[in-house]
Amino acid sequence: MATSFAYNPSNGLLNSETNPYGLTTAYLYDSWFKRTKITDYLGKTKTLDYARSGTTNTLITSTGGDDGSYSQELYDELGRKIRSGIKDLQNNMSYKDLNMTSMTEITELVNLIRAVPHYGIPLLMMCMVAQNGYRL
Repeated sequence: MATSFAYNPSNGLLNSETNPYGLTTAYLYDSWFKRTKITDYLGKTKTLDYARSGTTNTLITSTGGDDGSYSQELYDELGRKIRSGIKDLQNNMSYKDLNMTSMTEITELVNLIRAVPHYGIPLLMMCMVAQNGYRL
């Protein structure tokens, strides 16, 4: 049993995927090749919207479903997720901010690690891998 994938031959985007039980999920994209709609095997759709905030230069990704569900994700100018939010049953949004280390903190860490050269590079690599990037 395997999942099969169907791709658009002209642009390489995923058109649909079919799980081992024969249930298919389909995907639609805009002219910039960003996913805009997901239709699952039950016929339920999720619509994705993308917007850029001019004041903070962040990308906002919004997802809405047929059932009234809604979520948002904010990304910084480097593409790192910095905030996520979801609408609850009372239509209130709750957000979770993801702590991202500032470049100043990274510079201070690198300078500290350079002070101990024998352990410096492995320690820095462990921090980066363990925390998925520069999240410390």
